[in-house]
Amino acid sequence: MESPLGEPGSTTLTEVRLVLIGGRGSGKSFSGNTILGKDALECGRTRTAQTQVRHARVEGRRLVVVVDGPGWSGSLSLAEKQRFKLHASACPPGPHAFLLVVPLDTAFSSGSRRAVEEHMKLLGEAAWRHTLLLFTCGDFLGEKTIEQHIEGEGESLRWLTERCGNRYHVFHNEEKGNLRQVQGLLEKVEEMAQRGGFFRLNEATLNAVKEKQREAEERAKERKRRTEEQRRQRRELFPDATSEPLEITIVMLGQKTSGKSATGNHLLSKEVFPTCKNKTCQVAGGAVAGRVLTVIDTPGWRNNPSACTEARDKEIVRGLSLSPQGVHAVLLVVALDQNFGDKERAALEAHVGLLGAGVWGHAVVLLTHGDSLAGRPVEEHIELESGALRWLVERCEHRYHVVNNAKRAEPGQTAELFQKIEEMVAGNGGQLFHPEAGKVHLRIEEKFASTRLKEVKKRRMEAEFRRRELELMESFKETLLRLQGSVRSRSKSPSESLELLDSLELPTGFLQKKEVGKEEEIIDRTICLEIEKLDKEMEKTKSSVDVQSSMDFIFPDLNAATPASQGGNSSRRLDNVLGWLSKLQVGEENQTTLNFSQTSGYRSELDLNDLNE
Repeated sequence: MESPLGEPGSTTLTEVRLVLIGGRGSGKSFSGNTILGKDALECGRTRTAQTQVRHARVEGRRLVVVVDGPGWSGSLSLAEKQRFKLHASACPPGPHAFLLVVPLDTAFSSGSRRAVEEHMKLLGEAAWRHTLLLFTCGDFLGEKTIEQHIEGEGESLRWLTERCGNRYHVFHNEEKGNLRQVQGLLEKVEEMAQRGGFFRLNEATLNAVKEKQREAEERAKERKRRTEEQRRQRRELFPDATSEPLEITIVMLGQKTSGKSATGNHLLSKEVFPTCKNKTCQVAGGAVAGRVLTVIDTPGWRNNPSACTEARDKEIVRGLSLSPQGVHAVLLVVALDQNFGDKERAALEAHVGLLGAGVWGHAVVLLTHGDSLAGRPVEEHIELESGALRWLVERCEHRYHVVNNAKRAEPGQTAELFQKIEEMVAGNGGQLFHPEAGKVHLRIEEKFASTRLKEVKKRRMEAEFRRRELELMESFKETLLRLQGSVRSRSKSPSESLELLDSLELPTGFLQKKEVGKEEEIIDRTICLEIEKLDKEMEKTKSSVDVQSSMDFIFPDLNAATPASQGGNSSRRLDNVLGWLSKLQVGEENQTTLNFSQTSGYRSELDLNDLNE
């Protein structure tokens, strides 16, 4: 029986629908062409910018549908998340398999794992059941088998293989004429389809994505209209803005990996700035579009505040001193293919703010990696992205520009940017931006003085936390000692022992009646062990500089479970023992129940099978 849809139980697929996913440079498009048996997908040095759907007949009878799209890199922007979901729905009614492409000649790191998890989460848990690992660069294996490579590569790749249900296939992309490797892949996909059919993207999710897309398109049209109207008004107010100045000086600011240095090279049409590990400010110039252009490149910053140093901040702002007369524009560089959220906004504000409030009147948002837009208007991306990017564009009075560094031969991009800068300079009365160096350095000193103060407060809080830790452990130790004394002084009569067993609500068969006399010994021995462990941990806490959470110290382990430092669940163990203590009744005449405060969180139950170790 043949089934074009691949419902569970079918034996042969007359149509195989495949969606290629993976990181940039993984060989997705190349692999798609190998499957199709022809160069149907754009690949090579040109980055895939939009979803491509191609068809081909394989073996003269099966129709293979391959969907290829942009590879991922870094953190996803919200716009990319929306497009990724739509990408998965490009072959209705749904793909039989997601081919997750992983190159064998590149290490699959923990960062690679995070990128995969982030993308697969967008599709939902069910997508994993329809995912097959497609390893490219098979010649890299040499004499090794793929299984040996997976075992030797590391935990991240082993995790991914298991997450995909140990479904994988290897492509030797240099052997495009080898039909056996394609046949083997299709057989594995067919086997997957027989068990699980094809993947259906949740209809509600798909409709929500399409609705957001439609709303963003409407808002984008309005944003573009407002921006063009503002530019028209500026030109009317400052008609001289279109005259070409002899010189333009710009400084570029932005986080690492935003594309600052590459953009500087693009604007000057020559390789002058290193595109990696740029730790110092650099200046370069040249004749561009009838102007003398000077570009100042600065080191990028990290989003992590703890990674910022006073020396790095001083070096970033030093860039403005390389143009003593000032700069015409401050270009705030933001990558379109990376997330720009609240964390990125905070980092940008912290660094740009060092230059003073006047910087915003001379700032232009420069959006790099324009090829990731795939022909869509940049306004649509701005509307789909988080409020942080919209805030930045509006803070710069709707001055923004897109550059596609992959198309350096297009002079129109540079000419339009110059025109926008000239309109801004005219609106500023021809004044260049030149902050006072003394005030800038004072702001830097104040920033790091505040940082040092926060660090002092943090250390004081840690010291107070350690003190309270010890108090808590000492209190717990006193409780155990009191309990131990009560157990030892208790009558050993069988009736009292049976009452004790009843109060403990022991499971059936836990202790035979003839073992009743051993109950006190078991409890006493367990408490002794916990007191010894607690004493050791208290000494460790007193001498520890980098103190751990108190949870790691006071959680008893009645069944010698794995320590918290090795992945054990300390919280559960403490809940167990304290729950046991809270229910234990001591003595017949003085029935004392050890009830712990609700606010302490010490309320749960203990499986007393743990005591029978």
